Amino acid sequence: MKTTAGKETGLPHNYSILNRIVLNLLKNDKTTKVGVRGKRLKAGWDNRYLIKLLKN
Repeated sequence: MKTTAGKETGLPHNYSILNRIVLNLLKNDKTTKVGVRGKRLKAGWDNRYLIKLLKN
């Protein structure tokens, strides 16, 4: 992805790093016995669970 000045923005790279961080947070959470998909959905539904994930 390029800007009007022709410089690389790095957005795809930044997004992939952010995805990897979130995936690691979900995998390392041992409080619920569901898969990563279930934890992702729970974090979307329950703000307290989302905050708990982000604090770890």
